[in-house]
Amino acid sequence: MATFRDASSAVRYEAPHHFGVQSRRLQGLEASETTNYWVAVSDFEPAGGASESPARGETTYVGIRGELTVGVDGVDYVLKPGDSMHLVPGELRSVINNGSEVASILVVIAP
Repeated sequence: MATFRDASSAVRYEAPHHFGVQSRRLQGLEASETTNYWVAVSDFEPAGGASESPARGETTYVGIRGELTVGVDGVDYVLKPGDSMHLVPGELRSVINNGSEVASILVVIAP
């Protein structure tokens, strides 16, 4: 059964270990009946980010707007629009918006 969710009905949530970030769940968990994964959009204010913490499940980030620096195992990756990054469950990562404008990513997590 298809589940349509318009952008205005996305479910806002507080992501653990995040600061200066507004996140909206589009599908999965409390947003829909999707059970194998969930999808969200996160908007990082300038200097907003996520402190080093483990990925909650198999995770993919897709850059939508601006640039985010994602640190993994001592290596910094700059995620720009159209770029993507995959993390395995439990992999330690940090995220920071070093820019002067909001940066946004699509987040897909399979717990």
